[in-house]
Amino acid sequence: MLPNNYDWGCGIEHLIAGRLAMKRTVIAIAVAVVLVGCGDSEKSRPTGPTSPAADVSEGDMAALVKGNNQFALDLYGQIGGESGNLFLSPYSISAALAMAYAGARGETADEMAGALRLGLDQDRLPPAYQSLLYRLHGRGGRGYELSAANRLWGQAGYAFDPDYLNLTLKHYGAELATVDFVGKTDAARRAINAWVEDQTNDKIKDLIEPGVLDAMTRLVLTNAIYFKGNWDDEFEKDDTHDALFHLNDEKDVEVRMMYREGRYRYAKKDGLAVLSIPYKGNDLSMMILLPDEVEGVGALEGQLTLENIAWWESGLAWDEVHVYLPKFRFSARFSLAEVLEALGMERAFSAHLFHV
Repeated sequence: MLPNNYDWGCGIEHLIAGRLAMKRTVIAIAVAVVLVGCGDSEKSRPTGPTSPAADVSEGDMAALVKGNNQFALDLYGQIGGESGNLFLSPYSISAALAMAYAGARGETADEMAGALRLGLDQDRLPPAYQSLLYRLHGRGGRGYELSAANRLWGQAGYAFDPDYLNLTLKHYGAELATVDFVGKTDAARRAINAWVEDQTNDKIKDLIEPGVLDAMTRLVLTNAIYFKGNWDDEFEKDDTHDALFHLNDEKDVEVRMMYREGRYRYAKKDGLAVLSIPYKGNDLSMMILLPDEVEGVGALEGQLTLENIAWWESGLAWDEVHVYLPKFRFSARFSLAEVLEALGMERAFSAHLFHV
């Protein structure tokens, strides 16, 4: 099968999720994502909770995951129409905003819960996230690395609620680092960027650009997620060659195309091909949706629902497949304030309406 608009390789995402207004102060949310599908040097990795939370039901875990998945589709529905390649981690956005949600109250909290599709109340959500973070981390014999780190950056001398700090530390693994946004705004920005750079193995630099923070900033919530995995069945370098990649019906570009023939879980249904490529350990896989039509991505996007994705996945069966996969590397940067407002999270961005 020959992918047209869906391709794979190494990707980097830069993301600023927006600034939440809190009376006259500002809470900033920053997310950094690195996805590595090729060789990479070893360095420190993000760390999260070292144990799952006690007494978290499978029902709560299922509700959290289902809500995150629906939020991912809602988010994609808002930004999928933008031109160019799109690469993002809805989970990282949701996890960072969940920390902000823990401090929100009243209608602000209600709007955040609705926009983020949080199906659990403020007491049950943090333990569920702790268990999810613990399960996500891939170490040791799993054959891949998947880890996430959270950190709070607070104004030195500001009186943060100790209960809130204890909650974010216990359930999200987010320690508080103090900086001086008031007197040394740019030094604070550089300190945050240095942490992000370290957590992402130097892949993401200058996540927070000059001017994003100011003297009114009191708290920055950061999330860094890192994934490194190798295919369960590697693509041989000798089988990589130059080939055409279809941008649309009228334009092709030449790319380095990987090739492998082998047995994969594969299906043809609803005008598209569905392929699952497992990573080593077979705990994780990449699911590729390839429209039959070169310009069929728009129609496919209109079909992206939880029910359809489950339906497509249910039809996968082992088959002999010729896989052509282009190599690529790109970055993306988003400001999601308007997107989140469009999803119903309006009060969080209004100094007059934010309620904590």
